[in-house]
Amino acid sequence: MELNEREALKIKIGKELKLKTEEMATRQEMLELLKEFDDYILEYPEELSGYGNRSVVLEALGLYQLALNDLNVVTHMSPNLHRGWLNKALIMLRLGRLGEGWQYYEWRRGMAIDNNDFPQKTAEIGLPYWSGEKTAENQKLFVYAEQGMGDNIQFFRFILEAKKKGEHLSVLNKVELDTLLRYNLEKNGIEIFENGAKLTNDIKYFAFSMSLPYCMKIDSLEKIPYTSRYLDIPPQFEEKWKKKLRATKKKKIGIFWTSDSEHKKSRFRNVSFEKIRKLFSLDAKFHCLQKNVSEEDRQAGEKVKNLYFWDTELEDFSDTAALISQMDLVITVDTSVAHLAGALGKPTWIMLSYHPDFRWLLDREDSPWYDSVRLFRQDEDYQWDNVIEKIKNELREII
Repeated sequence: MELNEREALKIKIGKELKLKTEEMATRQEMLELLKEFDDYILEYPEELSGYGNRSVVLEALGLYQLALNDLNVVTHMSPNLHRGWLNKALIMLRLGRLGEGWQYYEWRRGMAIDNNDFPQKTAEIGLPYWSGEKTAENQKLFVYAEQGMGDNIQFFRFILEAKKKGEHLSVLNKVELDTLLRYNLEKNGIEIFENGAKLTNDIKYFAFSMSLPYCMKIDSLEKIPYTSRYLDIPPQFEEKWKKKLRATKKKKIGIFWTSDSEHKKSRFRNVSFEKIRKLFSLDAKFHCLQKNVSEEDRQAGEKVKNLYFWDTELEDFSDTAALISQMDLVITVDTSVAHLAGALGKPTWIMLSYHPDFRWLLDREDSPWYDSVRLFRQDEDYQWDNVIEKIKNELREII
């Protein structure tokens, strides 16, 4: 085969395999795809993307050390490839190796991830990046909340910790969380950076919010601060939802089964209404915490006598927080509501995919991030049936 033919075939097969990686949904598909990648790398050992994409399949199969081995090849072949280091970071963090994980996670700052163009935002801000040093009395650190709303909530604890350690902060949060987090910033005497405002002369450094654990040397799980409740709810919202939900002898359970997020892992995170409805046979009142409910789920849910929808009244994230505060328990998939409930100290059961997001670690039912959280994990078959059955049995014990 001529060189140009070989190169063209390598590119063609590589693209096809990458597409399969993005669409794989079952363990059998993953195992078949792994074999295809093995053959591809055997034929094209010089092709960087083969190792990187195979590592994605290996991670999905729970073979994290093998995935790391592939990523080590990637970073050796291309030492300045940001994606290779970022993917290594996510595995390290998932394994609880925070020191290495946060260090490698800083490579994201040279990338555009989803709607977060870190180099562009860094250039726009135009300040030196904070490295954890104590700022002077007349200097402020600008903290910019990055990525999703769950990230903003989870990493808000490090803003509180920085304030506790004497840093002078100016914080820009996600617009959707402004009311809730503004209340908590004001309560803790932390300056709010208004969206669209200009930097003032006393702001000398900045950091993206998910850099804070690296800058603050949170290099072990034991060093994670604020693992119990660290968010409070604006009183007017709490009072509003106390009036809406009358006292009842039956347990009130907040439920969140599917997100309309375009996150690439949503297909693994979400639970169908058909499966989650098995819980509604229990003698409790279930309150849907979703702001967005599909028409299909609504029609099916309206036939369930003990399921209540509130989506049309959840106008602000503070409404969601206040609704959660009225629950005895929250059961949710991995979404921002899981972080919100944990940050409010509410007993929370999170349903997790076999290959979970890095923050939930592996092989444990508790979370070092939230004392009130319990984790219910899929088996390696990527099915929800065992998770739902386990939760149903646990619920029987408390209702």
